[in-house]
Amino acid sequence: MAIKPIATLKSEIAGKFTGGSDKWTGQEVEDSFIDTVDSLNALIPATGGGVSTNGKVITYFGDSITGDAQYSYVSGVNANLGTTSRNYARSGSTIVGTRANLDLCPMVDIAVSENMSADIIVFAIGSNGTSQPNIGTFSAAMAKTTLGALDKSLVYEAYRYALWSVRQNWPNAKVFCIVPPQQDIGFTNPDQFKDMEDAIKRMAQHYNAWVIDARWELGICTQFEVGGANGRYLVDGLHPNAAGTALMVDFYSREIKKRFA
Repeated sequence: MAIKPIATLKSEIAGKFTGGSDKWTGQEVEDSFIDTVDSLNALIPATGGGVSTNGKVITYFGDSITGDAQYSYVSGVNANLGTTSRNYARSGSTIVGTRANLDLCPMVDIAVSENMSADIIVFAIGSNGTSQPNIGTFSAAMAKTTLGALDKSLVYEAYRYALWSVRQNWPNAKVFCIVPPQQDIGFTNPDQFKDMEDAIKRMAQHYNAWVIDARWELGICTQFEVGGANGRYLVDGLHPNAAGTALMVDFYSREIKKRFA
């Protein structure tokens, strides 16, 4: 179908409403709609889908779901996006704490000391330690004026330390904060996880990081998972099985990719 100038379409439409008893047939309405859509589409530049992720470097901070090869979605995301990765994630990692090369803040410190390259930074941590009460508050965390003043035993302050550090050292990186997926109820205190979820989201928003809400949008539902046994998407109520890993690969790839469109 030939692309018509917008002015021509406006003239044709106006003619139908000034022609007295002249009425549009159903086919004419359909044809005019198609003409209009085609003409509007022709005005959109052919950008090739925006800026490509191809060749970008993703740096990950996380726990076993990200760092353990038998569960990790990282290689699948790389394949989908054409990226490479530097993965600091470790099994057993938590947001709070100061265990060397294990907890979030020490992971970030190592990355800073290595001056690693990062076009994209992903925080995928929080599945461990959800039953601990050390959340802290946003206001108390924001009252601290130096990195060294932040209390790394509190979720708000440890997460601020991590985001502050990466924003200071990699100001041009695109930063994503994943809210961990749902788990079998035996692994999670729902009320305390809500507090952790709020802390992740609020700090991410403050530092202009994109939130990937795997808890409510990924597709894993506590009701269909079993602690210590294979469920719909989790092999043991916590770690993904093959179907769960595939779900994460697709979801995380799409969430990252759309920020490059």
